[in-house]
Amino acid sequence: MKKILVPALLCFIIATFTNFTQKSCNFVGSWDTDWGILTITEQSGKYKGSYPVNYGTGYITGEMTKDDWNTYVILKGTWTEGKATGKFEFKRFCNRNSFTGTWTNDNVKEKGTWNGTKIE
Repeated sequence: MKKILVPALLCFIIATFTNFTQKSCNFVGSWDTDWGILTITEQSGKYKGSYPVNYGTGYITGEMTKDDWNTYVILKGTWTEGKATGKFEFKRFCNRNSFTGTWTNDNVKEKGTWNGTKIE
């Protein structure tokens, strides 16, 4: 009985920890960013978000990748604000409730930072 119980318990602990790490290390939720409150959702591996702009709403779409050790995640994609479009990249270390990022504008040669802190 002990020979079966110990490996089963160990597998349960590893699976629970892995599942917790994967769920907590992503971009889902609300973030207080350089460009206002950004709310991000995920469905089938695709991330979508929205944030307020002076004349309406801005949107992001992207995909997330992870490093091999679950140390950090990267969300890359595109943003749109009316007719303006561009690219963004956010990097989040899994042990932090914040991300650092950059954006570029396809319409004009602009770029900048886009950082955020998770709203609990």
